[in-house]
Amino acid sequence: MQIPKLVKDAKQAAARLQFHRSCLDEVGELLALLVGHSSSFPVLEVGTGAGVGTAWLASQGGGPIYTVEIDEDLAEAARTLFATEPQITVITGDWASALSFGPFGLVFADAKSAKREGADQLVGALQPGGWIVLDDLTPMEYWPEEWRAKPDLVRETWLQHPGLMGMEIRTSARVSVIVARRTWAV
Repeated sequence: MQIPKLVKDAKQAAARLQFHRSCLDEVGELLALLVGHSSSFPVLEVGTGAGVGTAWLASQGGGPIYTVEIDEDLAEAARTLFATEPQITVITGDWASALSFGPFGLVFADAKSAKREGADQLVGALQPGGWIVLDDLTPMEYWPEEWRAKPDLVRETWLQHPGLMGMEIRTSARVSVIVARRTWAV
């Protein structure tokens, strides 16, 4: 897939801001694929950062995108970047403050706090049949020895959640994501 101009602009903004935790292109392509399926419902991104993931979500057109960032400077930079994109609303604050804009057809949970503590709230904010994506997972064969002795609570929480059907997918050699769909019986 060719990288959309808005994504290139967001990557340049991330470089200027010295923000090094942006959405990988492989994850962005997955988001662009899924957002097309979810275009009749709003989309939520938890953890805007410099806006690269947001730009991937917006690259396929569609409905409203709500993106929430707790860091005021990053949120303001994203607001400036997306000033000419009326479908994108940048919210400054905690991720839970954006849940009232749902139900969502797609949630991209990129903030650590949402991945660790927000499963029930985020699943509840999904439209039945809606998708959720969690990125930045390290495949188990690359875990340091000290990680192996502990349970992986993020994977256990999301892959065994009673309201989701999901799986872990490799997006590159050293990174994977969880992709899950809200079941109808929640």
